[in-house]
Amino acid sequence: MAGWWRNGALALVAALAVCGTRQASASALALNGTGTGMGFTLATVVGGMPAGGYYDYTLVSVALNASGNIVAPLTNGFDSYTYANADNQTLYGYLSNAGTAVPGGMAITAVGGQLYGSAYSGGYYKLNQDGTVQSTLVLPGLMARYGLWTNPANGHLISSSFQGLVDIDPMAQSFTVVDPLSGTFADGVTVTPDGQVAYVADFPNDKVLGFSLVNGVSALYGPMTYGQQVFATAALGHGSDGMGVLAGTCALAGQIVVNNNDGTVGLIDPLAATETTIASGGNRGDYAGLDTAGGTLFLSQNDSLMRITAPAGCSIGSNPTPEPSGLALLAAGLPMLGMLRRRRFAL
Repeated sequence: MAGWWRNGALALVAALAVCGTRQASASALALNGTGTGMGFTLATVVGGMPAGGYYDYTLVSVALNASGNIVAPLTNGFDSYTYANADNQTLYGYLSNAGTAVPGGMAITAVGGQLYGSAYSGGYYKLNQDGTVQSTLVLPGLMARYGLWTNPANGHLISSSFQGLVDIDPMAQSFTVVDPLSGTFADGVTVTPDGQVAYVADFPNDKVLGFSLVNGVSALYGPMTYGQQVFATAALGHGSDGMGVLAGTCALAGQIVVNNNDGTVGLIDPLAATETTIASGGNRGDYAGLDTAGGTLFLSQNDSLMRITAPAGCSIGSNPTPEPSGLALLAAGLPMLGMLRRRRFAL
């Protein structure tokens, strides 16, 4: 009976998507010549989902659990599904399903092997390995929006909320407002692999903004104080949303991959503050999730979960194991490099 209900829940979400009032075509997201020329690759992780209305999703934000499997809460909060971290799977080819996930479009991230989630207009949660709720984080007055990412330097959760961009210590169950964003709608969030800068999608203005998470010196932005805005694009025209930052030795290290609402994938240069389209043909991009095992980035579409892989020499994001001492050494050792390379953004 329980198994029947869980399969039925997935089927019901699929049926609801098909009945969406605003129909979206099936995703055919593919790299363009620019993306392939840069060395990116793109693959389908889970396909076979119905292309429903513009705002309808089956799988949304995903993360890897301690076993290295993909945990995917359903968008409408029926169940949480687990898939292998592999390509070319089907919607019903999950490894397991379990319980009732948090409704409202859960964002999910991992700190080491521990999963955390947030629900739009709701709270923040410590999750079991199958994506179901273990406990609620006690964060009085804090209400989540969509974006949730792990700061790899200290294991904090960086999130978009109704109070702006926030920095959550899940162990202490406390939070700090990094920046209120002046009341704008903060959406997708990511953190640089060194833990120094958080990038957030400013939804109403279709911009990407960057804020310092440290008091120190950045190779890109020079001297910074915690909460300082150090970066902003102009309006990009694509509906910027989930993101991830390239790390490593390739020429594109430091650039930002963006999953866009218009079905494109962009690459933002943090020095020029410009976006280059590297993939198109999707129906609607939204959440992004970090593959902490393989250094790739998961991209949600209405009807599929995709994976983008960085060019040789780079990965996307980093393993979110707390390493505060590494961040301190980095901040202490960069003053001369920062003076040589920094390009301060005029705000």
